[in-house]
This record gives sequence, structure tokens and C-alpha cells, in this order.
Amino acid sequence: MRRLWDLHRSFQHLLHAMNPDGRYEDLAHIEAALAITPDDLTAVGAAALALTRAGRLRDATPFLRRLAAEEPRTALRLRRLAASGRLDPRTAHAALQLLEDPPG
Repeated sequence: MRRLWDLHRSFQHLLHAMNPDGRYEDLAHIEAALAITPDDLTAVGAAALALTRAGRLRDATPFLRRLAAEEPRTALRLRRLAASGRLDPRTAHAALQLLEDPPG
């Protein structure tokens, strides 16, 4: 029951982190969600996208890599976001480069 309550609280923060267009933006709420459920891939993905969109690729890198390690379709999703106009194509390309380059 505790896990469900934590997920509920985390998702409330993620809802507040979205801008009116439904894009994750408010990093304070995303950080709060991660503090409650650090292993939740939705919160990890929200952090990856918000930081990437903000041009903070260095900060987004651990979230992007973690997401890609656990969700093999991460690169495809970044490409689709760029193709749909929901992520700047240059930013998406830079994020994809981070996923292709080995850590270190």
C-alpha cells in the first residue's frame, strides 16, 4: 500500500511539472517526484526530457542513459518527439549522440 501512495504522490508532482502543452517543464516538481520514487521510469523520463528541452544535456545525461538502459525504445522515442515537433531536432540529435557515445 505504501508503494501505491508513493506513486500517487509522485504522479501528482509530475502532473504539476507539465506546462499547458503537456510537456514536462517544472524541474522542482520533477525533483520532488524523483525524491519520492527514484526508481520510477516515468519520473526518470520526465527529468530526462525536461533537462534536455532546457538545453541542459550534461544534467540530462545520467537520466537519458538510465532510461535507455531500462527502456530500449528511448532512442526511437526521441526521434519521434523530434519528428512531431515536440523536441527540437538539434537537441534530439545531441541527446541521441549521448546515448550512442560510451559513458566516461
